[in-house]
Amino acid sequence: MLGLALIKAQIACESKVVPDVVAVLPHDSGAFTQGLAVLDGELYESTGLEGQSTLRRLCTKTGGVLESLAMKADVFGEDITVLDGKIYQLTYTSGKAISYAMHPLAPSDEFALPQKEGWGLAAWNGALLASDGSHRLREYSRKFELLETHRVSAMGTPLRHLNALTIRGHFLLANLWYTHAVAEIHLRSFRLSRMVDCRELVEIEQPDSPHHILNGIAWDRARNVFWMTGKNWKHLFAVRFAEQDKVD
Repeated sequence: MLGLALIKAQIACESKVVPDVVAVLPHDSGAFTQGLAVLDGELYESTGLEGQSTLRRLCTKTGGVLESLAMKADVFGEDITVLDGKIYQLTYTSGKAISYAMHPLAPSDEFALPQKEGWGLAAWNGALLASDGSHRLREYSRKFELLETHRVSAMGTPLRHLNALTIRGHFLLANLWYTHAVAEIHLRSFRLSRMVDCRELVEIEQPDSPHHILNGIAWDRARNVFWMTGKNWKHLFAVRFAEQDKVD
């Protein structure tokens, strides 16, 4: 169900756009996708659920899994991001965040996560922005020391349900939980800039369950596309947003 703030934002936002689909690849429908990230031209995916959570490296030509690292059975993996050549990952309710070394994937460090729940994560100005499903974004150091809390709004009303995150230029893109929308948020004001209506992706996918929602977004600068998918989706999409160059 859409929150009141989101409904108002969708109605009022003057520049709602839709994605332009550049490519459609197969995706492992057994993957409960929680987040995507790009590092050195390679695509990584975090999957969730206790006993099923993984960190994966995907092929951007076939969508296949090139490498997979299983997490501990009691951990529910959440969103990922890249900072200083490492992958950082949130966990849902374990109270910790994890960093990973590369080639091969291996846990590097664990950090106490101050917030109650981990949802979305993005690297920003040498720090980390984390969401918890509310309208709040917490800014952390690389060791997850709290630096600042930012509040996201639309028309002066809190914009809630911020989920998986990615950053392009001066804008944060956030999946909105249990919707087909992506919110584009200006990082100077933390106010909604425009809404991206991803209904077309949902219609192509035709999810098997209402719980298999749109989730996972990553900006790929080298290819000039966003990678997007959803929980237990059978497709991975490379997309561009209308007038995308205006958001850099």
